[in-house]
Amino acid sequence: MIKLRPYHLFAVIRQIATGPTKEDEIFKGIPVVTQRILENPDEELELVECFDDACVDCIRHVPDGSGCVWGKDFSCQSALHLERAYKVGQDMERILRKLDVEWGAHMPAREFLFLAIEKYPARYAENPDGAYRKQYVAGMEKIKAMWK
Repeated sequence: MIKLRPYHLFAVIRQIATGPTKEDEIFKGIPVVTQRILENPDEELELVECFDDACVDCIRHVPDGSGCVWGKDFSCQSALHLERAYKVGQDMERILRKLDVEWGAHMPAREFLFLAIEKYPARYAENPDGAYRKQYVAGMEKIKAMWK
């Protein structure tokens, strides 16, 4: 089973459009998760609030005996800034509401990606000319064509 934080669903959709990018030098887990989904789109995917499979190889995911808000034994640079951690938490809750699911929800990865596309097509719309929005739109189209 793939474990993902809600906002990482959208990173996977963008990655399906772009393939590996320069960002992947930092966020190394996204391409790994994306490849798993492409190879087995029916693998179960679960939405989690804690560190997920995309966090594992990230350079910001470092051993820390004290842990952090997202899990024990590790910390993330993002979690060290309370305002940032709060905004991430708000974003994850907003995504759950948009998708009409709860923490721990699981279904085949392909179905979760289609759910995200259907229920949250306006993701990143606040910056319509931004790279993330363009990648997301391209990812939505590629997924629709690939898995009709």
